[in-house]
Amino acid sequence: MNEISAKFKRQIEILGIAIKNSESLGTDELAQMYGVERLTIKRDLQELRSHGIDVHSEGKSGVRVSGKIDASRVQRLLSSYLALSGMGNSVDKASVLLTKKMGMESLNIAVTLQRCIENSERAEISYASERRQGSVDFILEPLQIFQADALWRVLAVHQGMIKQLLMTKILRVIPTEETFTRPAEERIEEVFRHSFLTWTGGKKYTVQLRLSHAVARHLTSRQLVSFQTVAEREDGIVEVCGTVNSLDELASWVVGKGDGIYVLSPIALKEKAIRLANGFLNTNGPPHMLRKPHETDLR
Repeated sequence: MNEISAKFKRQIEILGIAIKNSESLGTDELAQMYGVERLTIKRDLQELRSHGIDVHSEGKSGVRVSGKIDASRVQRLLSSYLALSGMGNSVDKASVLLTKKMGMESLNIAVTLQRCIENSERAEISYASERRQGSVDFILEPLQIFQADALWRVLAVHQGMIKQLLMTKILRVIPTEETFTRPAEERIEEVFRHSFLTWTGGKKYTVQLRLSHAVARHLTSRQLVSFQTVAEREDGIVEVCGTVNSLDELASWVVGKGDGIYVLSPIALKEKAIRLANGFLNTNGPPHMLRKPHETDLR
């Protein structure tokens, strides 16, 4: 990274920290963090103020932002920061969605997570939980931020398992100052290798599907990256076998596609798909509006 890009990244990080600054970091601590002189941090603050951002050093409270930052500016800063960190394009839908959901705190969350990633530091997060109708707090070891399905996500180790979390559900991030040892890159690659769409997890399931000619023709290579064709008939019907790490996600995909996908194995996947299909019908309309799938459609 050249000097100008490094300076821009540092200034966005300082702004991200200042939005909440749960650690009460002042100019001295920031100078030590970035390996620069205190005067450099003061110049960074001055440059941010020259762009209309009211950020100041407030003694024991550390560097703070007063007032709100316009949502469109937060989105541009967030996109630029993630691009400078090597994770995305300068403009992307995922950043727009994250900014819309979290406002200016989205920048604080992204910066804090990225700092923890670069320093191999554990983070305490508050995560929105629909099941509990609130939020849950826990410690994780963040590994990388990535974009999938138009959403920013963080890959992290939690309770010994590599998992992914939606950044739109992360309400708060606090560094713990406790370091951790990153898992081998081979383990991380293995997690992504068996991700059917976006889900990453520690379990593996071998599945076999029968696809109609129309479905097989329109599937992307990414969706079947870990699948192998085991049979192909003259009428275009294809049977494929592969490994995934989430039956729930695959079941949702089967139901979403509708006709043309038949679950051959395992039985657990077939049962999940049938439950999802029945639940969708119960929620979205009477049977005469949507055709209820027969057992043969999911076999």
